Amino acid sequence: MKYFKEYFDVDYVLGTILRKTETGYTNIIDGENCKGEEKVLRLRKLLDSEDIQIDRENSVCYSDSLSDMPLFNLVENRFLINNNKKLDNFKNLRWH
Repeated sequence: MKYFKEYFDVDYVLGTILRKTETGYTNIIDGENCKGEEKVLRLRKLLDSEDIQIDRENSVCYSDSLSDMPLFNLVENRFLINNNKKLDNFKNLRWH
């Protein structure tokens, strides 16, 4: 993940934080797992700190998991990736 911003045109990366040791990262989560409502809380905190408002009509959310429903609820343009569920107001995409 340390090279993510170097290879992709992104401003921020939000995710689950893993515990770090002197030799690297462990598989132990440090704090809350970044999923469901926690993901929305972290996003809102970032947006508030940058004084950014969500443009619900023009923003897009992509996810392969319905556990991201709290995030999906923030936007009008919703894409389920590689998921067989067919839901109203969602577009399904297949990425191989």
